[in-house]
Amino acid sequence: MPSYTIRELDECISRSPGGDPAWVQIAPLQQRPVKPPAFLLGDLPAEITYAIFGETATGPVRCYRLRQVRLTVDGIVLAGEDALCTILVNHPDYHVAAIMREMQDVLGNLPIRRVEGRAVMLTGPGSHIYGHWLVDMLPRLFVLAQCGHDLAALTFVVSARLPAFCFQFLHLLGISEDQLIRHDDRGELLEVEELLLPTNLRRGSQIHPLMHQAVQFMCERMQRAPPSAGSAARRRLFISRRGGEPSRTPTNRVAIEAIAAAAGYEIVSPETLAIPEQIALFASATQVIGEYGSGLHSSVFSPPGTVVMALRGTSHHPGFIQSGLGQVFRQPTGFVFSPTPIGAVDQVFTVSEDSFRLGLRCAGLLAQRAAEAA
Repeated sequence: MPSYTIRELDECISRSPGGDPAWVQIAPLQQRPVKPPAFLLGDLPAEITYAIFGETATGPVRCYRLRQVRLTVDGIVLAGEDALCTILVNHPDYHVAAIMREMQDVLGNLPIRRVEGRAVMLTGPGSHIYGHWLVDMLPRLFVLAQCGHDLAALTFVVSARLPAFCFQFLHLLGISEDQLIRHDDRGELLEVEELLLPTNLRRGSQIHPLMHQAVQFMCERMQRAPPSAGSAARRRLFISRRGGEPSRTPTNRVAIEAIAAAAGYEIVSPETLAIPEQIALFASATQVIGEYGSGLHSSVFSPPGTVVMALRGTSHHPGFIQSGLGQVFRQPTGFVFSPTPIGAVDQVFTVSEDSFRLGLRCAGLLAQRAAEAA
């Protein structure tokens, strides 16, 4: 098998003769200050403040066009002897390098399936996770439309192992089964004649301002009313992760949920609801609190002024996407921290009940202020 060089996507394009492949750009790179969290409670190491405020770049927002390329794990693009990396589709160089090391002994023996014509890459790291699907993958449909593409005329490469909710979302957005190319990315290489590669609207923890329009676009295609101030039924939600991935686990989850319930919050598990019911649930909220994770990211369907509070460890993982969403959707976002090792991915922690109660008080006061201003 060829020895692949990890190369930046834009560098690969600059080396291509005749300016092909190319891209269409709808928004340039921009730098902006990070809006401070509404409140920070609990232990907070300096490294976390750097993580919150250090990422300032968003964009550029583009749709790339590449010809005669192959797709492997996580939608990583192989162009000749280059494995392409770009933060714009959540393919940082270290992730691409790790996948290429993992696949080096089998890549040359995989069967190649040919895709004639044009196809869109709608997969990537974490695409099987609800929050990544909602924040990373689905906004690419908006980018495509803004670049002048008719979604009904396109085919989409998706992972063959996507969970059911991904296909439910696509169906609601008007993407039919016969438009999908299900790629077994560990069992075959997909050779695409012309690949469209729309970029994410997320760059690290920063969310591009176009995300607001992207959610409106999705709501309209799903025939749902876009969230607006004053439209909520003033529900206060505690998003439970009891049925979620066990990688981040509070030891006192039951006690914390009991405190929330006693304070009048509804304990909900969104994954037990159909997608339209989940959207309606968040559209009715004025406060959304819970453990940091995918469930909180559905606040994109909540009105401006909705207060979000996340419970999490002090590890770098899983980042501060929720703060980025709060900045774009004008949703005050606060955090209650519990000590965990700075580099840990799998985390077990205990939430301070006193800090949690204070967080509820802060969230309530912020929600009251938002209601008075509406």
